[in-house]
Amino acid sequence: MPVQPAGRAGTPEFALYCEPALDTIEPEVVGEGGSRPGLLARMKRSFRQALAEGEAARRRQEAGQPEIVVGGRFSRFIKRKLADSVAEHRLLWALRKQASARLRHPDVVSSERALAWTRAEIRKDFNKHLFWCVVDGILVVASGLIAPIPGPNLVAYYLIFRFGSHYLSVVGARRGVRADFWTTESSRALTAVGAALTLAPVDRDRQIDEIAQSIGLERLTAFIRRVVSSVS
Repeated sequence: MPVQPAGRAGTPEFALYCEPALDTIEPEVVGEGGSRPGLLARMKRSFRQALAEGEAARRRQEAGQPEIVVGGRFSRFIKRKLADSVAEHRLLWALRKQASARLRHPDVVSSERALAWTRAEIRKDFNKHLFWCVVDGILVVASGLIAPIPGPNLVAYYLIFRFGSHYLSVVGARRGVRADFWTTESSRALTAVGAALTLAPVDRDRQIDEIAQSIGLERLTAFIRRVVSSVS
């Protein structure tokens, strides 16, 4: 997805983007029957709850709705971090359950170049998430994880979410680095997204809204608005 106007050499900057259904990124939760769930099951349940809260917060942000102020400052900080993590990890979480994926790219970029760039980006993500998966795994074990979750132990709650996020991202990235995992498709609509980035913000958002409707990406405008502001 273009996130900067094309430069003098005609080479825009890109970002990977997808809009998976929520059930494609939620982990399975076991141990929810009549017996008391074990530690692993409680961790999975906690991650699922944190994921749901993070996804809800992210959707409110994308819709321009005000933040729901509940709890103290640290609690609100955790909720914001959950929302940011959902946005960061969403693509890799979705890849982990797919046997193959389609890479759509602007039609001014060759399929070979788009695929090489995508695999290189995912390889960097794999290395980053693997490192933090190990670090957060150690912190999770060190925290004890015996307090009720999501009770007062917000630190453990957040660490579980971080560990689960990085672990699922590692699994997804392992698929995404394979060349045979992808099929490519050029898209004139994505080229139009790059052209819209040269417009004033109001006109840009209106144009991208129209493009998003034509290709079925309902949250694309919010993504572009957020990413463009971060790279400008």
